This record gives sequence, C-alpha cells and structure tokens, in this order.
Amino acid sequence: MCKLNLPNNFSLFSKSLLIALFYMFVGCSSEDEEDLQAEMPELKIEASIYSDKIESRYSGSSIKALSFSQDDSICVFMDGKKLCKWSLKNNKWNPSSNSIWADTINSHQFDSFYPYNENCTYDSVFSASLVTQNGTFANLNKYDLLVASKSTDYKVSKGIVSFTGENGFKHALSLIRINIVGSGEFANATINTIKLSSPRLFSTLIYSFEDNKSQIDTSIDLNELTISPNHQMNGVSKEFFIITTPKSTESEIKFTINYSTPLATNVEKVSSLSDHYLKTGFIYQYNIHLKDGNIDIEEPQITSWEEGNIIEDIYL
Repeated sequence: MCKLNLPNNFSLFSKSLLIALFYMFVGCSSEDEEDLQAEMPELKIEASIYSDKIESRYSGSSIKALSFSQDDSICVFMDGKKLCKWSLKNNKWNPSSNSIWADTINSHQFDSFYPYNENCTYDSVFSASLVTQNGTFANLNKYDLLVASKSTDYKVSKGIVSFTGENGFKHALSLIRINIVGSGEFANATINTIKLSSPRLFSTLIYSFEDNKSQIDTSIDLNELTISPNHQMNGVSKEFFIITTPKSTESEIKFTINYSTPLATNVEKVSSLSDHYLKTGFIYQYNIHLKDGNIDIEEPQITSWEEGNIIEDIYL
C-alpha cells in the first residue's frame, strides 16, 4: 500500500492538493499497467505429430501418419510456467483460459505434451498406465505420450507458436507391433490371450522439459501386459499394437500366446522377441507364425515412429 508523508508545516489546502495529485498519479500508473497487460497480443498455437502437415491426433489409418483429432487436448508451458489446457475444436486449438504473450520483444521457450494431464508439471510429465491397453489401434491415443518444444519470439512467429515440422510432437515411448499371420496352423485358430513380459516394460515413464530427458519410475515395477482379444483368425492376419517403456537392458521380452483350434483348446506357447532393446520413438514389428505346433517369430522390422523422420528399414 502506498503512503504519502508530508511536513507538518504544510497548510491544510496544500496537503489536500498534494494528496489528490499523488493518488491521481498512482491511479494512472496502475491503470497504465493494466492497459499494457490488456494490450499484449493473444497467444496462438499450431500443432501436428512430427510431419509437414499443419493439421489437427489420433486419426489416420497408418501408425506412422497420425494426426490430432477433434477434442484432443494438450498442455502448453511458456518459459516453464504452465499456461492452460488447449483443445482442438473445428481444426483450431483453443485455450481454456486467456493466454497472452509475456512480451513482444524477447524470445520465449514453449513446451507442450499430449495427452493433457492436469497433474503433470514442467519437470514431471508422466505416461498413462500402460498395463490397461487392449492392443487395438483405436485405443493407442490413451497411452501414447507426445512432447514438443520450440523457442521463438512474437515477431518471428507472427504470434503463432507452431509445434509443427521439426518442432512437431514426438513419441516419448516405444511401440511393439505384433502381426499374427493368418495362414498355416493359425488360419482357423482363435487367439484367446497375448502376453508380453520383461522387467519394467510397462512402468511409468517420467519426462522432464528441464533437461529434455526421461526416466523410468522405479517405485512400482510393471513387468507384464496381458490382452484378451478372443479373436477368430478366419485365414486373415491380425495386428496388435502395444506401447511400451523404452528399454536399454538385455533382459529378454517373453511372448506368450494362448489360442484354440478345432482340434485343441487353450493351447499355450511361450517364446521371446529377438530384440531386447526398445528405443524411444521406434516401432518394432514382429510377424508371428505357427509351424508344426511351434511359435516362429521372424526377426523384427524396425522403423522410426515419426512420419517426418525417414530412415531405412533395419532387419536384425
């Protein structure tokens, strides 16, 4: 609170005049600050999943060509401070509360993640519980974790923070793509359950924008995922999509399948995936056959998950 101290020898009229002028000046200063704040331009957002498209996730038929879709929500930080939730409506990102530029001169650091989670902070963005996946393409958006960063100023960006192209959202997790080949002994089978297990394969990932690094939450080890598709093959191959925590240890990834055929029910077979390492932002596709009553797993095809990051296919 401002206080004006005046000498005792001032007349009552002089004191009153000076007090009035003082508070008029203070009032104008406050109003000027409020006007300046009100005049700061609105912050606008563009976002895509690492591609050349400036469009709206989770639509598309290809796992490498995903886009944002209606009602998706992201969280945006400016200089480490959480702004608010931004939701996609009619191909436009809209903030849940008024968001403005801090100033129009300096460069600012913008960071964002998907899907929105109000409990996440700048140095602690964590993945969803991966052990509740059902292996379907349509279900992936609930478990994927995407992050994006961009440094820009108002003049260069023309007021629009564009998380697109090289600054588009990138996958912080890994993806295993299981393809059960619907021929041979699998042609008339029903897939009852599929299970993947390995130490911390489905533990929570914690990402920090402070240093752009991630770590695995070791407080609870989540090692196993079982999905129950009860899917009849009918001579057609069937794919399952499973998001996992990136993995840098040599511990094997065990694959267990339970299936039924016209000749036998609840047959269980155990094998292991040949690649033990899972890199951030990569897809590991395994084609799985049933030959002579044994599971045969082809060597994985490994590709980048991001559409814009083109690499040659690698066969191990």
